[in-house]
Amino acid sequence: AGLALAPGGIVGSYRGVARVEEIAWGRVRAFHVTILARERSADELEEARQPRPLYDVTTLPADACRLSTELDFWEDRERTRRLELALDLVADEPVIVCRIVAEEADYASLAEKAPSSLANFLALVRALRARAPASVVVPPSTRAFAESAAWKDLLVEKPEQREAFNLWVLHAARCGRAYGGAAAAEESPASPEAPVKEAEPAPADASPVEGAPRETPPA
Repeated sequence: AGLALAPGGIVGSYRGVARVEEIAWGRVRAFHVTILARERSADELEEARQPRPLYDVTTLPADACRLSTELDFWEDRERTRRLELALDLVADEPVIVCRIVAEEADYASLAEKAPSSLANFLALVRALRARAPASVVVPPSTRAFAESAAWKDLLVEKPEQREAFNLWVLHAARCGRAYGGAAAAEESPASPEAPVKEAEPAPADASPVEGAPRETPPA
């Protein structure tokens, strides 16, 4: 499975079949990155943890190397859990959620493909962030990941958290709700009210208004 940028949107491919899904930017409501800290299966625990492949650090971006090192350190410390990076793209009309997992995705569409899946995943997120219209919701944690490979705010403990966020962000986009500190539509500043001018007393010789009650002078 993979995502490729197209002039008017993106094209999603499916694993194992030739089917593709063309999604115009007008349908895209949001995309976000998550890192699932899942429990290792019994087979994985028996085989022991397999470290991520080592690459020539001179050929990879520094932030991709740092990301790989920090993820490995976290997994070495936790031992029974595995970190799974994924990108979810939520579209509407009709509803579709495209999910690609960092270590299994197809990055053939990238202009400059790196030998590291993490480096390619980071490059794809940055490309989407640069091309996405302002109407597409990109959470602050995903923007931080695209800018500096900051990942700790992306951690989730259960797969259901991904699904719940996808559902929430879809409904929020449909209702026009702001997210992540996004400013609401700017309103023109209200003009200051003019001070109320007190009525001046009528001159003593002014004639009474027609129809107004007349005072009877005291006897």
